[in-house]
Amino acid sequence: MGGADVAQTGNLVNDAANRFRFYRSGGGGHSVPADGFAIGCALLLILGSSLDRLTIDAVGYSLYVSHVVGLFLAPVILLGLARYSRYISLVALLIATCFLAVIPAIAMFGAPGRVSYLPQIVSNVTLLLISVILLSSLRVSQLRRVVKGSVWVVIVGSVVQVLILPAASQNSGERVAGLLRPVLFFAEATWLAMFAAMLFAAALTLGLNGYALLLAPLIVVIFTRSALAILIAVVLVCIPAVRRSRIAILLIIGFCWTFAFWFVYRALSSVDRVKAVSSLDTRQLDILAVKNANGGSLSWTGSPILSVYDPLRARVIPGTSNVLAFDLFWKFGLAGLILLGIWAWTWCWLLPRRAGARFGTPSILPAWVCLAVLPAVVQLNNAFGRPWLWVLAGLLLVSISVQCKEYEAQRRSECLGKPSNATANR
Repeated sequence: MGGADVAQTGNLVNDAANRFRFYRSGGGGHSVPADGFAIGCALLLILGSSLDRLTIDAVGYSLYVSHVVGLFLAPVILLGLARYSRYISLVALLIATCFLAVIPAIAMFGAPGRVSYLPQIVSNVTLLLISVILLSSLRVSQLRRVVKGSVWVVIVGSVVQVLILPAASQNSGERVAGLLRPVLFFAEATWLAMFAAMLFAAALTLGLNGYALLLAPLIVVIFTRSALAILIAVVLVCIPAVRRSRIAILLIIGFCWTFAFWFVYRALSSVDRVKAVSSLDTRQLDILAVKNANGGSLSWTGSPILSVYDPLRARVIPGTSNVLAFDLFWKFGLAGLILLGIWAWTWCWLLPRRAGARFGTPSILPAWVCLAVLPAVVQLNNAFGRPWLWVLAGLLLVSISVQCKEYEAQRRSECLGKPSNATANR
């Protein structure tokens, strides 16, 4: 066998080996995943996080399917430790803050109902890191294929469920034009709407406007406040006059936060019972029942009674409130509100800025604004512990990073008077 044959055989062997490895060596000194396997893992992570109904009990804590998927994909964190340390330091801050907030209340009042926040934060932060590292390893075209595939699964699955399996959606009721609200793989329609709204923002950021338009009717049909707030905010920042005005963008985000603060204050300060007309009233009645069970007010160090029954409504108050700020203050007092503040600041500002977000890059605004209003809208629908929230946050961060790189490459190419590589590879 000649030297050329040996070299050719060696190349074939190496190529075959690369197909079975998760990462193969790429140009520029970074790792690039094998196409099909990486895209499949990304879709598995995103769509697997939507399996809200399936949980696995583990030492008093319910693991979602995506947490189990995350265990198998966890090695990607080790592969990306050096390159993505800018994210790891921030999520380490979240974990440390959670421990400092939770441990004093556990020491005073006991673990039941409180200790679950620790594995919840650790497992979801792990999913966030896996999502960022895995999706960042994809090329732009591959990332767009992942978003397209996710959109098609959501849309086709929802249509099939409503038309062929309507019984699965009947419990979610009707909101718009008598149309059933699909739930797909989620425990309730609200989570599907929020999932679709975050996917909507990612699609717009990546330039997939047609796929974003497919998701908009689904969000409107489900008609839940949190998802509609994200949808409206993201659409507004796509208007040319708005996206060029930093003040207008901040006003949109500020309005969402103002409404959230008003609702939380209204619910916490209420001393009278209201009529249960809407779901917001139900939340307020639940909060009033909790306050009465704890002597009429909540303690700044956390309240001792978590199991509450409201005899006037014959209702057992859920152990996790649908208002995140109240839930954290109820269980951990002031330390819980500090945890909420650090988490909100991390999502609104620190993580997007680490991904490269700048007001001067208009294409990243849908993803950035979505991340900025999410801590506000979870005061209406508490999705803090849902794994899909963290996985899609990773998708939004990667979308920001990709668009920032393309924008900078385009600006450099315009200065040099030649097409950019990022534009050519789209």
